[in-house]
Amino acid sequence: MSEERIQQLETTVSEHSQSIRGINAALSEITQTMRAFASGLVELRERQSQLAQSQQTLTETQRTTLETVERLSNTVEDYAVRSGQEIASLAAAVERLDRIVDYLIRRDSERNGN
Repeated sequence: MSEERIQQLETTVSEHSQSIRGINAALSEITQTMRAFASGLVELRERQSQLAQSQQTLTETQRTTLETVERLSNTVEDYAVRSGQEIASLAAAVERLDRIVDYLIRRDSERNGN
């Protein structure tokens, strides 16, 4: 081979080596980007899992709160009914006491007046 041909081959090999180094650098960047992307996906999946757990906890808390409010409502309603009955009973007792007092006053005034 001629000296000129060898020189051309060396130049071509050198150019291709630089191209290969550039490709390797680009591949390295792509690999780093893909790793960062994969890491981001893993983090996203973890957060989605945490969110799903939080939503489940919230749903359970809402259900428990609803049950508690329902029980409280029933208790208040029962209390209102019982209170109404007790008030009616007390009113009747007061009415009877008023009649007794009226009777005693009339009887006393009849005794004193006669």
